[in-house]
Amino acid sequence: MSAWDFYTPFLEAVPDIPVRRALSHRAAFVQTDQGAGIAAIPEEHRGAKTHERLVGASLRDVAQLVTSWDPVESALGTAAINSHVNTADLARRFPTSSIFTEAHHLTAGKRTVMIGHFRGQLACFGHADLTILERRPQPGDLPDQAAEYLLPDAQIVFITGMTFTNKTLPRLLELSANALTILVGPSAPYAPEAYRGLVDIVAPTVVTDPDSAYDLISGGASMRKLRPAFSQFIADLRPAGSQPPLSWQEGGVSVNHCEVSGRPG
Repeated sequence: MSAWDFYTPFLEAVPDIPVRRALSHRAAFVQTDQGAGIAAIPEEHRGAKTHERLVGASLRDVAQLVTSWDPVESALGTAAINSHVNTADLARRFPTSSIFTEAHHLTAGKRTVMIGHFRGQLACFGHADLTILERRPQPGDLPDQAAEYLLPDAQIVFITGMTFTNKTLPRLLELSANALTILVGPSAPYAPEAYRGLVDIVAPTVVTDPDSAYDLISGGASMRKLRPAFSQFIADLRPAGSQPPLSWQEGGVSVNHCEVSGRPG
């Protein structure tokens, strides 16, 4: 299977319906009459743009932009996919909390790799053997090319949803085949069949207030400030009874209420 094949089920799921609004700033936003989706944009590519050319276009065609090597176009493609698959009912079907509240017990004593520097979440990994990989490393991080060497031996891997947009996710999942893999953030689409055998837990975002999200993004709001407009949910894609359990599952332990702030991509 080629890396492009990974994206096929996501693109095939998107219907041929018109886009109502499209916007990019610090995040990409795409809305139809059926829902809205968002995706993070790398810091060096942020800037306000309304993308009027996409209004009225087929959502299916806009979703194809995820294959673009332009970071903003690719984020718009991800947002288009998310507008269809990350639906409001998911926030009613699954637990709505931050996956990072589960991190304390999931990662304790485990070789854990965090792909993307999740600001504000590090207190949740206090008992993990933690390595952070980052495209723009902060002090203490390793560059993301270290993934080729570290992921095959990792036990737990937290992956930012931005890797779906920048097209590194297929390779990262291949390298993480022996680990518990957790895909996190507003850029992560919910597509359980597409992730089968590749992603164990996915923690995406549902836009619950599209008008507020549009206004906040157009004003340059950070992901953290977008919180009132969306909700995160947690979907465990593993077979029933898999170990370790999450806090609400049989045998699960109470979550450690570490300080959680901000939002990953």
